[in-house]
Amino acid sequence: MKQKTIMFYLPSIFMGGTEIGTLNLIKNLKDYKIIVAYTGDNESEKMMSMLKEHAEVIKITEDDYFNYETDILISVHHFAGNIAILDKIIRKKTFHVIHTVGRAYLNDKVNYDLFDEIIFVSQATKERLLDLYPDNKKVQNALVIHNLIDNDAVLASAEEFNAELPKKALNLVTIATLVPHKGYQRMAHLISLFDEKKIDYHWYIFGTGIPSPAGEESKQKVLNHLEPFKDRITILDTSHNPFPYVQKADYLLHLSDFETWGLVITEAKILGTPCIVSNFKAAYEQIEDNKNGFILDLEDLDSYQTRVNEIVNSKTKLRENVKDYRFDNTTALNHWQSLIEKALN
Repeated sequence: MKQKTIMFYLPSIFMGGTEIGTLNLIKNLKDYKIIVAYTGDNESEKMMSMLKEHAEVIKITEDDYFNYETDILISVHHFAGNIAILDKIIRKKTFHVIHTVGRAYLNDKVNYDLFDEIIFVSQATKERLLDLYPDNKKVQNALVIHNLIDNDAVLASAEEFNAELPKKALNLVTIATLVPHKGYQRMAHLISLFDEKKIDYHWYIFGTGIPSPAGEESKQKVLNHLEPFKDRITILDTSHNPFPYVQKADYLLHLSDFETWGLVITEAKILGTPCIVSNFKAAYEQIEDNKNGFILDLEDLDSYQTRVNEIVNSKTKLRENVKDYRFDNTTALNHWQSLIEKALN
C-alpha cells in the first residue's frame, strides 16, 4: 500500500513556537510521508536542520505550486496572509492550524470554507476569533488542540552544557523576539523595581529582531527600554541554547501583550522553573498564580510594587511545585490521530 502523505505549509521557517510546535507534531507522525513546504525568505538554519531530520523540506514558488500532491494539507500560520496559495496545492483534505489571530484575520478575506477542519492551539485564541466572527459555523465548531511538547528533548537540551549564573542574584530568563508587543517595556518596569529595592538580579534575554527595516526599528525601541539596565542584562541571539539557563534560573519572565499558548512557558515548567507572565487569556491555561508562577496585570504596572517581594521570597516554594512537571501529550496526540485517520478513510 502506498504511504499516505501529509504536507505542512508554513509561510516562513523561523526558530519560533509555531515551528517548534509543528516539529513536535511531525515527530509523532512516523507512519506517513511528511513534507514541509514554505514560501518565505527568512529561514532559521537551526530549525531547518531539525525539520529535515523528520521531513522533506521544500520551498515552493509560483512556478511549481502545481507540482505537489498530498493526501492532507495542514496549513500552519502565524497569520492568514498566504492562504490564497493553498488552493493551488492538490490535496484531498485541508486542516488549518491557527496560532495567532493577527491582522490578516481582521477582515473577511479568509475563506473558512476552504478548510475541512480548523484547529486552535488554545481556547483563548478561539475566543478571540469568535469575537470577530461570532456567527461563523466553521469557527464555532473548530477544535482546540494544544501544541505537543517533546519533554525528553527539552530536558536533554538543558544538559548540553552547564550555564553559570550568579549564585546570589535573582536570575531571570526571557525567550522572545525583540519586538515591543513581547512586553519589554512591561518587563523593564518590573526590573526597575528590583533596582529601587536594591535586589541583586541578572536578566538573560534570548531573542533577535525581525529582519526588515520595520523589524530593526522595533528592535531599537526594545533596546531603548533595556538601556538603563544594560549592566545587569545579557542578550543572546536564538542560535544559543537557552534551556541550560532556564533550568538554572529562578524564573522565566514573559510579560507579553498576547500569547496563543506560550510554548516557552510549558518548556520552563518541564525544566522545573516557575514563570512570571502577564494576564493574557491563555496564561490561565498554563499558570496558576502563586503556585507555579505569577500572573501580573497587563495594564496596571503600579500593581507590580506589591508583587516584587512575593517574587523574591517565593522562588523556592514555586520551584518545588514544578520540579516534577511533565506535559502530557496524550490528549493532543489522540485528537490529531483521530482527525488524520478520519480524513484518510
